[in-house]
Amino acid sequence: MRKLLSVVVAFSAISAASAQGFSPGGEVLPFPPYGAESNHAVGPDTTFGPTEASQRTAKAGALLVAKDYAGAEAVLAPLLSNGPVNSEILFLSGLARAGTGDLPLARDRFRRSLRQNRNHIGSRSALAIVLARLGDRAGAAVQLGSLEQRRANCGNGCRTAAQLDGAIASIRRNLA
Repeated sequence: MRKLLSVVVAFSAISAASAQGFSPGGEVLPFPPYGAESNHAVGPDTTFGPTEASQRTAKAGALLVAKDYAGAEAVLAPLLSNGPVNSEILFLSGLARAGTGDLPLARDRFRRSLRQNRNHIGSRSALAIVLARLGDRAGAAVQLGSLEQRRANCGNGCRTAAQLDGAIASIRRNLA
């Protein structure tokens, strides 16, 4: 389980150098150490404003890198229960759940993330890995195929090429 999360976090962290997140008001959010897909808005939320929500996601990301999966989920819990959540919050919660061994809930969180942002590379690759670990190799292959098609369409010059390459390689390792 921890290997699964370490693979996803390591893959995400490698691609994070070119990422920036933005709040709905245009405020640049803190550098996310947990993934390169946070280039979308954190709010709005009925309980938490964009600043507090972004602070919580940044803190959860740092806890995930430190392998404190239960701590990350505790930080995200108020965001998950008190208003609309975005794909990044669901992605981070899925990583936390995978790290604690709750693969079925992790799978559900990654799927919800993808319903909000079908282009979230981290969620798609993590979902594929979780599906493989749950024995759904066909489902994992579908997610892999989606990323491979996106990579083929993107070419070498697109900004997500390296992240897609890392995701594809990670999934292939987990399917081998």
